[in-house]
Amino acid sequence: MKRYFAFFSIFICLGLGHFFILDKATSGQRQLSTPEGLSAVLPGSIMKISSLEFDGLMSDFLFLKAMVFIGETLDRKGLPRVKFQEYLWLLRLLKASTDLDPYFYDPYYVGNAQLVWNEYSQGEYHPASQGFYYSQDFLLRESNALLDKGIRHREWDWYLLFLKGFNHFYFLGENAEAAECLMEASLKTKSSPLLATLAARLAYQENHTENAIVFLQQMIEGAEDEFVKEAFSLRLDALKKVLFLERAVQEFVSRRGRQPDALQDLVENNIISEIPSDPYGGVFFLDSNGQIKATSNFINR
Repeated sequence: MKRYFAFFSIFICLGLGHFFILDKATSGQRQLSTPEGLSAVLPGSIMKISSLEFDGLMSDFLFLKAMVFIGETLDRKGLPRVKFQEYLWLLRLLKASTDLDPYFYDPYYVGNAQLVWNEYSQGEYHPASQGFYYSQDFLLRESNALLDKGIRHREWDWYLLFLKGFNHFYFLGENAEAAECLMEASLKTKSSPLLATLAARLAYQENHTENAIVFLQQMIEGAEDEFVKEAFSLRLDALKKVLFLERAVQEFVSRRGRQPDALQDLVENNIISEIPSDPYGGVFFLDSNGQIKATSNFINR
């Protein structure tokens, strides 16, 4: 009898402790800025405890809640269509959903679409008085952070890496970070062969030619399709010639203490015998920033 009483007492204490934690978490969450008419969102770690073995179902519920909210905002007029605090609320909802089920794909995809393609990230609505929280890249960074969670757990998924790479390239203008994401994505199973080419181009534009060459060599070794292998080989040939010219420019600077005015200076100073031909049919040249470029932009004509 005493054993049952002790067990019952422990059960009651755990239950009371559980509700105490939830009450404190809810109170703390309400202190955060929650948009009018929207419920507070508990942290995913707390929800995981309270949902017991139904964390997957709770994750689905939170995502459905996010989808209903998004749907309700579609008919709104004027700017901003969605208030910034509402985006923060939506972000908390998606974070909690993916905390409960980090393998759930949809919150990452929908979250990226909503947090990236909006008035704030594209600079259409940016009141200066609001300071940092209205900066154009805030929601972009948060979206990439959410994608990072999906990338860590969905190790086989190349598309989340592609989305993150696109954000770095298109919205943030960070080609080096974009190239790194696309390089990693292209190594995933069933990824598009175009990712490798795009990654190499971005790496080339960021003066990471040598890394792009190594990457393409690895891709050629693993390519099974002859057409893909031929396309990679052509780009590899072009980048090798770019690297050859880059090193020649470095040698010119070392000897003369200045940048050459044109690639022809490398020939006239006996650093190279001739300017190599662009395999894409263009002509290599030295741009105003001292970078090796080609009139073809490495595109078949």
